[in-house]
Amino acid sequence: MASPASAARNGGQLSREQSSAVRRHLSEILASKSFATCRRAQDFLRLIVEHALAGEFDSLRERQIGIEMFGRPPGYDTANDAVVRVKATEVRKKLNHFYLEADRPSPVRIQIPSGSYIPRFLMERSVEVALDQAAPVASALQPAPAPPPSPALRRQRLANPQQPQTIAANRSLRAGTRPWLSLRRISAAALAATAYEIALLYAGFGRKDKAFTWLALSLKAQSRALSHLLVDPSLDPLRSDPRFSDLLRQLSLG
Repeated sequence: MASPASAARNGGQLSREQSSAVRRHLSEILASKSFATCRRAQDFLRLIVEHALAGEFDSLRERQIGIEMFGRPPGYDTANDAVVRVKATEVRKKLNHFYLEADRPSPVRIQIPSGSYIPRFLMERSVEVALDQAAPVASALQPAPAPPPSPALRRQRLANPQQPQTIAANRSLRAGTRPWLSLRRISAAALAATAYEIALLYAGFGRKDKAFTWLALSLKAQSRALSHLLVDPSLDPLRSDPRFSDLLRQLSLG
């Protein structure tokens, strides 16, 4: 799913109002107890956010950050010097702690995707717009029914009751088709993880009912992303809700 209002190569395209909202939220984060005692973490987050808002994505590579923030020489070996990776991991943890401890949901959320130094800016209004555009997702997640057998196939099944699937497969192959192939099923599989990602967005904004609705869709689609349910910090706001325990039981995780 394309992340709404994200700085993954579109931070420089945010409106002036959106950029101002991100900066106000950044100031709130930096003044929080999660960041107030760590100047380096403050500087790191401020650096990558400002570069992203300016659309300066070439400056958000590991080597460039190491040079600009940590004073490393231009040709330093990033494989043997993990200073940027270590600090990014620390800042991600502090961001997760900040949102977990927040008194109220924020209309803006800043994320640093794993393996990247380009921050993602999520805004509640943008999420609503993205979900409106993704309305077909819910219906697409419904499993497609198997096509009804033809009269000839039904007669074959009656004559060979022990091998109905083999007969159906052989018939499809003789006709030059692939048995039980459904484009709708393929689409559902591709969109299964999308429902999980949407649930994460709603959880981050404190919209628990919406988050559980999309988690239920993800479960119905048997999304592999649900394997992260126990460890994904984005779901921490939901863990005290009884519905989360019910979800774990349905997955045989609780």
